[in-house]
Amino acid sequence: MSEQNQDIVKKEPQGFTGWLAFLGVCLLVKLLYSAGVLSSFYKDIFMPEVWTNIYFLVKIVIIIEMFVNIIWYAGWVFVLILYCSKQKRFVKTFLFMATISIVLIILDSVVCYFVLDMEFFSEGTDKELFSTIFFALVWGAYVLKSKQVANTFVNEGSISFLIKRK
Repeated sequence: MSEQNQDIVKKEPQGFTGWLAFLGVCLLVKLLYSAGVLSSFYKDIFMPEVWTNIYFLVKIVIIIEMFVNIIWYAGWVFVLILYCSKQKRFVKTFLFMATISIVLIILDSVVCYFVLDMEFFSEGTDKELFSTIFFALVWGAYVLKSKQVANTFVNEGSISFLIKRK
């Protein structure tokens, strides 16, 4: 890109204003809501009177799902960290996590159907899937096409400022 084009790009909107600020709020709300839902679900499942009455195979599925959810949640925390530190890799990481979220909902429904003999895409699951697809499409298009996003997320390098050194 020529210097003249770089100057034009830099004069465009940048920073956490407007829709980009709203995206940050959405990410934070998504994390808080997910933490509440997941902790409530696992708290109820691991109660002794419930856990002892679950078949062994179902217990394995629940434990695997719990670890996948922890990794998924950590991924969204990482996206929020990249957002706050204006890292260039925010866009790709956001798109990756949005796609993974859709895939995990579908995979969870398939596992529940075949292993746990549950309804395929229950009422709650289909709402969750469609809202996640909507979230991914709307915000994915925004982060891909927005000049404000391109001008805000310019920092390259590590996020080592988060790690305290002795």
